[in-house]
Amino acid sequence: MFRFFEIVNFENEELEESPINENQIVWDIMTYWELAKEKYKEANSPPPAFFLMVKVIYAFEIYPDDIEGIELCFAQCYFDYFIGRIRLDLNAMSALAACVKKIKLSNRPEKEILGSFPIWMVKKHDKADLAAAMIENIRQMEAESLT
Repeated sequence: MFRFFEIVNFENEELEESPINENQIVWDIMTYWELAKEKYKEANSPPPAFFLMVKVIYAFEIYPDDIEGIELCFAQCYFDYFIGRIRLDLNAMSALAACVKKIKLSNRPEKEILGSFPIWMVKKHDKADLAAAMIENIRQMEAESLT
């Protein structure tokens, strides 16, 4: 099973993802994109990038020992997190970034935030502040794991 999604990438914002209804025609969507681009050009502002994405939908139950299923779910959660579907305050996002860093990016330098925070957070906050908040959460996770 699969589903099509429309992706809009605004220059100054994160990605926007919308599922395409089964009764929508791809050519109609692409025509809308062209009309939208013209309106942006008339307003002298850069148009967003439009594209389609296909997501596979897995209809199965995941068990604690199902490594592939867990990795698949993590990949979808990471994608949703990274494009900005999850929006929380700096403290909560730093905790999530610490988890991402420990799980997905553990081989990268500690202060490197690339890939740990979603795009919108990197644009909104100072990178040094993000790195400090993430490292603080990593230290807290490490301390809790020792107890």
